Amino acid sequence: SVLVVAILASLVLAACGANAAKADNLLDAIKQRGYILVSTDPNYEPASFLNTEGKRPSDTKCPSDALTTAEMQGFDVDVAKAIGDDLGVETCFATPSWDAITAGNWANKWDVSVGSMTITPERQKVVDFSVPYYGTPAVVAVLADSKFTSLDELSGQALCAGAATTYETWLNG
Repeated sequence: SVLVVAILASLVLAACGANAAKADNLLDAIKQRGYILVSTDPNYEPASFLNTEGKRPSDTKCPSDALTTAEMQGFDVDVAKAIGDDLGVETCFATPSWDAITAGNWANKWDVSVGSMTITPERQKVVDFSVPYYGTPAVVAVLADSKFTSLDELSGQALCAGAATTYETWLNG
């Protein structure tokens, strides 16, 4: 409920979506057209990923270049669908690059982003965030028979993290 209220408030305040010129604000535009266009990363399983068995419904309101909830899966997809359901509209997905999503200034290409994105000071300059609705702890794993027992001992060692993540940012200092 808190997430939906926060997103609804940001939609009303943002007023930056497709068809917004025909409505007083983005929320009205979404309701008029009957769908919300959500950006998410289709390569971030289990949060959001393509449903290889899903088929596009013939009666969808989604634009032809957007995916439907039948074509996507994952936690972020379920959150986005719940938002659309609460608004009484269909949820559709734009799948721009992660860099485009985190850069902000979306030029009305989608309405909101529902993605597992860490809030950082840099991102807050270009993206309006809702109140966080979940958190994922970071962990460092080594083999059970490893000689490493502290983070300090890993300094200078080869490590891996997901590209363009705050984990990678932390590893790079």
